[in-house]
Parts: sequence; C-alpha cells; structure tokens
Amino acid sequence: MSDRDQPGNPVKATVDSDKPRPLLEHLEELRYRIIYSFVYLTVGFLAGLFIANRFLFRLLLEPAESVPGLKLVVLGPTDKMMAYFRAAFIAGTAIAIPFIIHQLWLFLKPGLKSKERAALVAMIPISFMLFLVGAAFVFYALIPAALPVLINWDIGVQVDTMLSLDRYFSFVLYLVLAGGLVFQIPLLTWFLAKVGLVTPKWMAKNRKFAVLGAAILGAAITPTASPIFTGVPRARSRP
Repeated sequence: MSDRDQPGNPVKATVDSDKPRPLLEHLEELRYRIIYSFVYLTVGFLAGLFIANRFLFRLLLEPAESVPGLKLVVLGPTDKMMAYFRAAFIAGTAIAIPFIIHQLWLFLKPGLKSKERAALVAMIPISFMLFLVGAAFVFYALIPAALPVLINWDIGVQVDTMLSLDRYFSFVLYLVLAGGLVFQIPLLTWFLAKVGLVTPKWMAKNRKFAVLGAAILGAAITPTASPIFTGVPRARSRP
C-alpha cells in the first residue's frame, strides 16, 4: 500500500471529502495528479512506438496513396525519425487520454456540486466518442476529398507535385485533431447550459458573435496560406 492510500494520509482523506481544503493541499493533490498523468503519457508513448511502426504509418499514408501523382519525399536526415516519434506521441496520447481524464476528474470532483458532477460524468464518455467521430470524419471524408483539390490546384504553371513526409504528417494530424475538437462544441454548449452558465435566450442574443468566432476559428485552422479564402468556394482546380 502506498503512502497516499493509507487512511491517515491528508491528501487521500480530502479527495473524498466535500469540505473546503487549504491551498497547499490543493496544490499537493494537483502535483500528484500531474505526476500520474505524466506516467500514463509515458506508458502510452512507449506503446505508441510499437503501434506507429506497424499500424499507424500505413493508416496515415492512405489519403496520400489515393492521390495520383503525389510523391512523398524526405528533405532532411531526421525527417523520418521525427515523423515516427510524432506519430508515436499522437498514438500514445490517444491511449493515455482516458486515464488522464480520470485523474482530472479525481482532482475536480471535490469542488463540484452534485448537479455539476452528474453533468460531467455524463459528458466524459460522450466527449470521447464525439472526438473519435470528429477525427474519423476528418480522416476518412474530409482529407481524401480536400487533398486532391489542394494538390492539383491550378496556379497557371506546370509544377511537379512532391510533398515532404514531415509536412504531410503535420497536415493530417493537425486536421484530425482540429476535427475532434470541433465536434466537442455541441457537448460543451450542453454542459454550460446544464450547469446554468448559459441559457437559450443568451445564446440566441449572441448568435452573431458565435458566427464571427466560428469564422475566425476556421481561418485559424484552415490548411492554406491565406485565411481570406476560408469562406470562399474553391472553383479552380485541375481535373
């Protein structure tokens, strides 16, 4: 039995208590949760090293292989290694996320009211599923549709199409992560309404600001050099 699991341990005793705690005890508890989360992330990364080489690389390359004439190249001596470790880190993070969320829940639970706890308990599994749905939608629907358009964009001159492995992986992973996060917005809105921070009337009144915020967010995550074209249909592309 560890020191934190002993009955007399003040941190363990206060985890299950709703009584207010001194700031130092909050910081001590936060330190333990961060350490545990880091351990889970490290274990996930080690598992990701195994998955990346045998499964994840092949999966991430599928959209590129479906584009005729697209050739992935390596521009630096460390590009392959960095792409490998980046993929392993992403896989490890995905593996560790449920455990990290559990640590976050253990830290927040004593400070939440019963209504907030019930809403958060219902929210966590749904959030995880929505993230997977958003990531899958981006990877299997959006990227295969967008990549040929972006690669074959007509700029008026003939150029050979080659894409560095590092930039391709960054493009795919960035969009997959953004897709998973965007799918959290309805759930976040529901949670805020459930705990009474927002109301339907308030949301209707501030709809114009939500539209503006969505446009800014789209401009920030769009995979193009010019955010101006975020809301403009792409009309010219080579067949």
